Amino acid sequence: MVKVYVEDIVGKLEKIDMWKIYLNIKTGSFVEFQDDYNGAEDIFADDTHIDEAALENVFAIEDNWEEYVPLPSPYDMDEHTIMKSFTEQLDDPDSRLDLLTALSGNGALQRFKNTVRDFGLSEEWQNYRNHALRQIAEIWCEENQIPYQYKIKTEE
Repeated sequence: MVKVYVEDIVGKLEKIDMWKIYLNIKTGSFVEFQDDYNGAEDIFADDTHIDEAALENVFAIEDNWEEYVPLPSPYDMDEHTIMKSFTEQLDDPDSRLDLLTALSGNGALQRFKNTVRDFGLSEEWQNYRNHALRQIAEIWCEENQIPYQYKIKTEE
């Protein structure tokens, strides 16, 4: 089993809501396809368009399932809880109240992002979210007994 970079996993987690993503534990490579594919039969369901790359990825997983581990799903990541944690740690009571209000009801994610932007907290939110995703990636690696490491940042 090869070591994987936590930063690579985080990059995949950032788009996990639209994709199914698996890690090949032998090669360290990721295999991904749109979340609406449930197997090879779904790819063949529409005779007018066959997504060759998705087909290859699905067959690779189905043929060698023991070599692939699915990345956490959006439900596993629970971004709503991450947003709420971010909000609760803010010092400014006005931004905290507005963000908590934005998190309720339908469309909460977009309202939250808009409110974060309006309060000038976009960079702080991205740093907080990135840290949370790194923790999720580390826990996922540990739970799946996947060795991991961090990329070394170099000065440019």
